[in-house]
Amino acid sequence: MSQIENFNRLTIMKSTFYVYLSLTSMMLLFSCVKEQPFVVDGMSPIYYAFDDASSIKSLPPTKIESAGKIVGYKNLLFINEKNSGLHVINNIDPANPVPIHFLQIPGNNEFVILDDVLYADNGRHMWVIDIADLSTITVVDVIKNVYEYERKELYPPNYKGWFVCFDSNEGPLLGWKNEKITNPTCEIK
Repeated sequence: MSQIENFNRLTIMKSTFYVYLSLTSMMLLFSCVKEQPFVVDGMSPIYYAFDDASSIKSLPPTKIESAGKIVGYKNLLFINEKNSGLHVINNIDPANPVPIHFLQIPGNNEFVILDDVLYADNGRHMWVIDIADLSTITVVDVIKNVYEYERKELYPPNYKGWFVCFDSNEGPLLGWKNEKITNPTCEIK
C-alpha cells in the first residue's frame, strides 16, 4: 500500500469519526434539554370520600345553583343542590320564603324525610341524619353500598379552557376549583 492510499484511508476514517462524534454530541445535547412545564390558570377537580361523615353538616344558607328534587316537610322546603346537599327554606309564609340553612351532603341527589329523620344518598351510601335541630344535624347511621356509584367522565360546567381531567379512581367529584395547573391534558374550547 502506498503512502497516498494510507493517507486517503486515514482521512476517510478521521472524517467518519468526526461525523460520528458530531452526531453523538448533538444527540446527547438535545436529549439533555428539559422541556419546560406548561403552567396555566385552569380548573382542578375536588374529590370527597364516600365514608367521610365529617363533611355532612349544617351551614348558613347559600345560593341555589343547580336545583334538583324538592320536598316539603312541616313548614319547610328542602331543595336539593345537585351533588352538594340540601337548601332548607322556611316556608311559613309562602309569599316570602326565607332560606335558613344549607345541609352539606357531598354527592347528594336523592333524599326523603320521615319523623325528623333525613335519609340522603352521597352517591354510594345512604346517610341517616337526625334533623330535629337543623342547626346541629347529627349522623345517626350509614347504610353502605345502597347505590351504584356512576363512574363517568366529568367536565367543569360552563367553562372553556384547560383543566385537570376527572379521574373516578380518585373518588367522587365534589366540585371544581380555579388554580394554577401544570401540563394539563384536558381542554374545552
